[in-house]
Amino acid sequence: MGDSYDFFDGEYNVRLVKLDSETGVPDDSEPQHAVLAITSSHPNPFGHATSIHYQLPVAGELTVEIYDLCGRRVRTLLTGQCPAGSHETVWDGRDQTGAPLAAGVYFCRLQGGSQSASTKLVVVR
Repeated sequence: MGDSYDFFDGEYNVRLVKLDSETGVPDDSEPQHAVLAITSSHPNPFGHATSIHYQLPVAGELTVEIYDLCGRRVRTLLTGQCPAGSHETVWDGRDQTGAPLAAGVYFCRLQGGSQSASTKLVVVR
């Protein structure tokens, strides 16, 4: 009866809550599902660097990676233990060796436990 779902599209946060049919208020007796999410990336498009903001529902192992359009991993920004909460990491538009990547579309992928989230990033030069 008290299910809720969070949706994050990089710009807006939307929460859908199922209300109790008798009282018309949320039923908090059931646990809500915690979601790993990228909450924003800005600026995007970017020329020099972008800040990637994300929410980790529980502490644990986290990997933040950048992929090109062909699905090749071009950079690992973070890997290791991370506490629950809101975090930020910065990508400077460079690959793993430090070379600047070409202008184009890339994807940031977060992987934490059994959950993952991704967002599109656009590099302009």
